[in-house]
Amino acid sequence: MRKRAKLAVLFFAVAAVAASSHALAAERIPIRVNGSMIASGVSPYISKGTTLVPLSVIAELKGVRIVSWDHPNKTVTLALNKQQVKLKVGEAFATGESQTYPLPAAAALRHNRVMVPLRSVAELSGAAVTWDSARKTVSVDSPAETSHPTAARRQTAEIIIDGSHYTIPVVSEELKRYSFAASTSKGIVWSPAPERSEFRDPTVYYPDEPYTFYLSDPKIHSLNIHQSRKLFALPAAEDGKYTILDGIYGVGDYVIYHTYVIGKGMAQAFESQAWAMKVTEPQSRKKIETFHSAGGYFHSFGIVQQDGLYVSLSQIPGNPDGSYNYEALVYKTTTDQTVRLQNFTRTTKGLQFKFDGKNYTVPLTQV
Repeated sequence: MRKRAKLAVLFFAVAAVAASSHALAAERIPIRVNGSMIASGVSPYISKGTTLVPLSVIAELKGVRIVSWDHPNKTVTLALNKQQVKLKVGEAFATGESQTYPLPAAAALRHNRVMVPLRSVAELSGAAVTWDSARKTVSVDSPAETSHPTAARRQTAEIIIDGSHYTIPVVSEELKRYSFAASTSKGIVWSPAPERSEFRDPTVYYPDEPYTFYLSDPKIHSLNIHQSRKLFALPAAEDGKYTILDGIYGVGDYVIYHTYVIGKGMAQAFESQAWAMKVTEPQSRKKIETFHSAGGYFHSFGIVQQDGLYVSLSQIPGNPDGSYNYEALVYKTTTDQTVRLQNFTRTTKGLQFKFDGKNYTVPLTQV
């Protein structure tokens, strides 16, 4: 009680700054910390698919302490177990002692309370966060007290990268095929499949939260968020449309990743995309192309590691005689150059073409 009283005094002293009304959702969201329901003076809310909670909720976790509040700069300093992290109102990142952590939404002030993205900040402390969409309840469990049923049934997906075995934590067996990882010159880039609520259609994957990309030391074969750097998150679901990760591929210090967008109740994706991102500059991610790989459309791709190339071939139906048209593309990571090939040949060994004065035959994999 004394701890909560101190927190109340601290945050009632914060000057009110109105948050943008269009970013706030009015629904009330119950919060359960280490099995106990938490009452807060200001209700948690959802902004752009991200749950924000009063900082006092995070302070209930084991190993978390509010160090100070810098009122002129609207900055709070937290002790999260063994590190200190600063969050500034209006900024979508947290600053640690040696690195910066991107956040899916900026910290905000609401009714004189500091509101922070629940999952991102809680996971920095090592806590596990789960979301029950049916009951719209969030559960947060400290590392030493992960008694929530979801935490108990967590499994791992095994992925072989360059002959080495790695594991990714997943919530259930069915989500293993939605988790991905790839080796880059900067480390292992990976993304675990977000949880899916039980009441949803079991034949289609509608994640409760956006996919998040992490960077890990390649020496750590049991990949986990507590020993990884968060890079960024895919867009949250909007208007019943979900962005699903469909593969990650390392190319030097870049990753190429595929996504597709699907609507709830739809049998096929609206569209698929190929993206490129420099691992050290997550904000640099760029859409390479948009394509279709369903409904009679086919799409294949290949990678040339030594030259930093991503190559794709789209097979497009629609000719009166039932034949296909073909479109080929090359993206070069080192120059950020995208070229539509005018001359190429499809062979049993792959796609043959000439690029930058060099002849290539690139084996292709169908998406």
